[in-house]
Amino acid sequence: MAFLFTEETVTDYFTEYIEMGLCVSTTSASTTNAPTNLSDNKRKSEQTNPVSKDEKRTVSTSRKTDLALTPEPLESRVVTTFSADRTIEASKTLSEEDMPVFTGPTEKACFGAGCYWGTEKYFRYNFQKKFPKLGKISKGAVGFMGPESAPENPSYRQVCNGDTGHVEVYDFEYYGGNEYFEALVRYFFQFHDPTTLNRQGNDRGTQYASVIYCYTDDQYEIATKVKKELQHLVSIKRLGKVYQSSTVATDIRRSTIFYPAHEEHQDYLTINPNGYCNHRMRFNDWPEDVYD
Repeated sequence: MAFLFTEETVTDYFTEYIEMGLCVSTTSASTTNAPTNLSDNKRKSEQTNPVSKDEKRTVSTSRKTDLALTPEPLESRVVTTFSADRTIEASKTLSEEDMPVFTGPTEKACFGAGCYWGTEKYFRYNFQKKFPKLGKISKGAVGFMGPESAPENPSYRQVCNGDTGHVEVYDFEYYGGNEYFEALVRYFFQFHDPTTLNRQGNDRGTQYASVIYCYTDDQYEIATKVKKELQHLVSIKRLGKVYQSSTVATDIRRSTIFYPAHEEHQDYLTINPNGYCNHRMRFNDWPEDVYD
């Protein structure tokens, strides 16, 4: 379904977001180039207009509000993990000769590590490039997952407001079983800071929580084991000063319903390679003999 906008309706949407403190100006963005421009404005705004920690909403959400200006029809936000127009075929990330053939049933995984643009990039591209023969991410999408009591089909604006309890996540299917999932969990801890509760860099709020949503009991046990390993490594300072704090705050939860985000949010950093991303590798390799 497509929406037709008049100049008046577009202006109304920008005005509403300006009043919320989520957009810098109506002249600095358009429906075609807003993502890059608003990211730049967002960074400038944060440097000159710091926001109180007690404020419920922060300007850090402005980097994606431009993509939420177009209302998403309810029927496009159906209760489904993957749909044809929202699923990114992750097998395209490696050349054919580098990608072995995997068969059999896939399993599902879901991670929240702050802004889902970077979470998707680091799993879909960086992780698979590093471990091309261990398994394979077959398809995935960015979106939202929250508690069972959370509202159905949340809009991006609702999630940004912190009213729903949803977390920005990358939800995907993969081959490789438990060994692959354990490697995913370890890599997850390597590209974001799991010690900053409900925050990654400038992004603050429960939607940016560090969370592993587990689809199986095996996943829950593996995630718990790896988190314990990481806490030990941090406590004995074996990794150095790679995180802001010394307590791993990552929450390990049972999976619930996944809601895909707008199409414009999918594979965002591939389409916009200079787009907003506050993830980086904290350390490159997981230490052997963790408890030695």
